[in-house]
Amino acid sequence: MIEETYSTVNGTYGAAGTCEVTSIWAGTRIPVGEIPEEIGSLVALQNLNLGNNGLKGTIPINLFNCSSLQSLSLDDIGLTGTMPSEIGELRNLGYLNLQFNSLTGTIPSTLFNMTTLRVIHLWSNQFSGQLPSEFGHGLPNLEEIYLWSNQLTGQLPSSISNCSKLTVIDLGINSFSGPIPDILAT
Repeated sequence: MIEETYSTVNGTYGAAGTCEVTSIWAGTRIPVGEIPEEIGSLVALQNLNLGNNGLKGTIPINLFNCSSLQSLSLDDIGLTGTMPSEIGELRNLGYLNLQFNSLTGTIPSTLFNMTTLRVIHLWSNQFSGQLPSEFGHGLPNLEEIYLWSNQLTGQLPSSISNCSKLTVIDLGINSFSGPIPDILAT
């Protein structure tokens, strides 16, 4: 049970008293614990914001059953582990915020094939490795990406030039090397 005056749950009521939850915004005082596995059963969920709470643990795999999800904010809640490759199953996702956690490993290539993504906040985690070469091929609507303060290495993929709507890219405090793609130099 959420006991917070700033928490909201929105949805629609259907036949026989059923309810389809479409939005969850939890305020700043959720009891300490992990993200409930039951969230994965909310197939009509479009907006989930559990940021800045006492939650912890890993990103539950069944979260990716929420195929209607358009906005996902799990920022600053102490997430650990890796970002599951199943994130690519969220075909309607336009906004992703996982900043200020302790996520590790490489950023899954499936993230870079989500055509609806407009904004990606992954800064201040512990992601490592190189960005996949297909970085810009599957992100035609990407406007902003924040990768600041991770442990990313290697060259920036030239495919980033395919992100024609990109207006903000924050790559600071990483260990990138090599030439800067032309699109970023203009």
